[in-house]
Formats: sequence, C-alpha cells, structure tokens
Amino acid sequence: MVMKMKKITSLMLCGLVVATLATGCSQNKGADKGTEGQTTASTTSGESEMFPKIDLKDTMGNKVDNSIFKNNKLTILNMWNTGCQACIDEMPNLEKMNKNFEKMGAKIVGVNYDIQNEPNQVKDIIKKQGVTYQNVIVNSNSNEEIRSYMEKIFAYPTTVFVNSEGKIVGQMEGAIDGPDRVKEIEKIIKDNSK
Repeated sequence: MVMKMKKITSLMLCGLVVATLATGCSQNKGADKGTEGQTTASTTSGESEMFPKIDLKDTMGNKVDNSIFKNNKLTILNMWNTGCQACIDEMPNLEKMNKNFEKMGAKIVGVNYDIQNEPNQVKDIIKKQGVTYQNVIVNSNSNEEIRSYMEKIFAYPTTVFVNSEGKIVGQMEGAIDGPDRVKEIEKIIKDNSK
C-alpha cells in the first residue's frame, strides 16, 4: 500500500512538472517550449481595462504612443522576449498572419521586453525571422506604466488585444500561430468591428 502511494505521488509530481513547463517561456527562465494556453475575453461587466500609457520607440526609431490603437479595429500586441524560443519560432507565422489581419482592420505589433537593454539583439532576431510588422522595445528607460505592466506578465509569448479606444478586450497566453488560435483571433477582430 505504501509503495502504491509513492508511485501515485511520483506520477502526480511528474504531471505537475510537465504542466508547468508547457505554459510557455516564463519571464525568469529563458527558453521553454510554448504551447497554446489560456484565452481571456473581455470583462463580463462590459467595462474593459485601458491599456497603460506607452511612450516608446519602435525598432526603426519611430515614436510610438497610445495613438497606435486609433487607426485599427484591433491592435494585437504580441509580448515576447529574446530568451523565449517559442516567441521567436512563431514570428514567421505572425508575419503571414499580420498580412491577413490587416485586411480585416487589425494589426500585430511586437512588444519586446528587453530587460537586458540589448536593442541590437532584438533587431537581429527580427531581421533573421523576416519580420516586417512593427516592434517596440520596453526596457529600463521606458515609462513606468508600461514597465510595470510588462513585469506582471507571467509567461511569454502573451498576446493582448486592444480595441480602437485603447481598451483591453482579450488576452492569450502561449503561441498564437496555431489554426484554432487564428480562428479565435479572427472572431475577436470581428467582434470589435461593430
């Protein structure tokens, strides 16, 4: 009986470890393999949280602020970091997805959390992955509101959906380039086109 309990406990612990590793790249760990994770829709009360104030520059040196949301039905903020291999691996597919989403009135913007202040590493990754969609870098020089927001993200990649009013209308953890995820995103775009 004791031996059987030890086996059950061991199996449960192994399952817990596997489940923990399958959530994506943690902010503190570096590169774990990302998977499709949790989707969170807008709040049930009908009041969405406003995306925090941003005062950033993109990788081309252009100023980026919250006005980026006004020109799109939906802005898809894909949060990533240089230590997250799942984030980097999905980039070529995000490039293709962005071209389709733009036709629907949405746009992907990469948001790199560069805690090591290595903008050239970020630019090299973007170039190697063939990414042309806009990417901004959040680092120690960025405004407090966006740094604080990024510090609360548990797993990378995380994608946040922001409507044209700057309100957060959804969030997904894990890679978003799978067919089921693309369908979910298309639904979010349509829901925010009304």
